Parts: sequence; structure tokens; C-alpha cells
Amino acid sequence: MSAITKIFPTPIYTSEPYTLTEDEMIAAKKHFENVTVNANKNLTTNNKLILEGVEFVNLKKFIKECIDEYFYNVLQVKKDTDIYITQSWLNFNTKGTSHHTHFHSNSIISGVFYFTDDNVPIEFETSSLKFGNISLNYESFNDVNYETYNFRTKKGMLVLFPSTLKHNVKENNLENTRISLSLNTFVSGKLGEHNNLTQVTINKSGEY
Repeated sequence: MSAITKIFPTPIYTSEPYTLTEDEMIAAKKHFENVTVNANKNLTTNNKLILEGVEFVNLKKFIKECIDEYFYNVLQVKKDTDIYITQSWLNFNTKGTSHHTHFHSNSIISGVFYFTDDNVPIEFETSSLKFGNISLNYESFNDVNYETYNFRTKKGMLVLFPSTLKHNVKENNLENTRISLSLNTFVSGKLGEHNNLTQVTINKSGEY
């Protein structure tokens, strides 16, 4: 019998919802006062270390536990490699704004945490067409031929994915502002294998 085997999957992690407190919501909205307007009119906080704030200590703990689950349990990375959050910032998509297609440089795993129900989903894109530079027409889309994927989320959910994965947010046509927190990570400790000539050990300061 014929068969289809799907190889090299891209693992997308979604958490159980975290219960946001009223103080955490107030703290997130207060950052709206200090933002930068981006190309597609969405707003990003000038503070790029949001999770270092004392008001988000419990949220950071929750996010780090999820990152560890994804990194060590799902990806099965050895424990002699440590992963840590490098930067975190808030995004505000008011009505009429969107977020351009991008990926995250200098990061291993990236994530998005949602302070609001996501009526404007994050859209993931493949890095290339299935057959090089040829764009084919399909009768219908399924999980072996689609080139974009809209990922629905909800308030309190964390989504984690490889930082090389392209993603965007389409235009918000609703009155409600979409509030999310983005984050990047990096690693320290042992990377690679001695016998494969790939081994290196680094610390959080970037020293070898």
C-alpha cells in the first residue's frame, strides 16, 4: 500500500492559559504610554526587558517553565545546555494596524504571550515554496501543501516556536486593541559534540 510520511516537522508549543491578575493587566496597559510606532503602525514598547519588572515575576516564572518543557521535554536538548530569556517587549495592535512578516535573529526559541483574546491570529509562513521557486495551484489546502498557517490563540496562552520561523499579524479591523508580549531566548553552557568538531562552551556574557 502507498503511504505518506511527514518528515522534519516544525514544533509549535501552546500552553494552558495562564490566569492574568488585574494588576498584571494594568501594568501591561500602562506601557502603552512609552512606545515606538513601527512601519505597519503597530506599537512596540521602548522597554525591551518587560519580564524583568517586579509586576511580572509570576508571569516570567510561568513562561520560563513552559520554555523548559518545550526545550528539554519536546526537543530533548541535553540539560548541560541552559536556555534563558534575553529580551521581552509588548506589542499593541490598535484598529487598522498590522505586523510585517519577520523572524527573530540572535534567538533560539521565540514566543508570544497574549494579554487579550486573539481575534487577529498570528500567521506562520514557510521559509520557501514546496518545490523551489515554482508556485503551484492547489485544488484544496491540507497539512502537506499549505504555505501559511493562521494560528488561533486566546488570552493567557503562550506560543513558542523556532526563532527562524517567519510570522506576521494581519490588520486588526476590530475596535479592541490586541496586546501581546514577545520574547527571545539564547543558550549558555555546552553546545555541540566533541567528536563532531562542533563543541563549544559559552556563558551568558557570550564568552567562550
